[in-house]
Amino acid sequence: MATIKDVAKIAGVTVTTVSRVLNNRGYISEATREKVNAAMEELHYQPNEIARSLFRRKSNLLGLVVPNVSHSFFSELTNYVEFYAYQAGYKVLVCNSYKDSVKEKDYVEMLKRNQVDGIIMGSYTMETSEYLLSGLLIVALDRNFNNGHTFYHF
Repeated sequence: MATIKDVAKIAGVTVTTVSRVLNNRGYISEATREKVNAAMEELHYQPNEIARSLFRRKSNLLGLVVPNVSHSFFSELTNYVEFYAYQAGYKVLVCNSYKDSVKEKDYVEMLKRNQVDGIIMGSYTMETSEYLLSGLLIVALDRNFNNGHTFYHF
């Protein structure tokens, strides 16, 4: 598997230059950009998305926690959330809690570890404080976390 160093070596540039091309930051001449892109193509280079998300502080991942994805309402909700999230450049991690508080808590922790940009909650088996302690942005469906924090609920 090719690394950013391999790309830099083939393109005859520094790792910093490759990074700037990947992140579209700073001035890069068109000729240099073409050399870097050609090297990436030749090596079949795939950027490390985890490293990029740490740098950008944005993962472009959303969590969707529902009680039962096979229920017609949540099935349709999942379909539309994924469709519109993808249009906006996000991928969706779907979590089916089956109204199990242990499973739901595990999912919220997993989503936090994966550094999702936010969670859309359609399942509520945990206490409000547990959602707040996650430190994640939460969009709550049919639930109001009314305790002095700003939340969006529908």
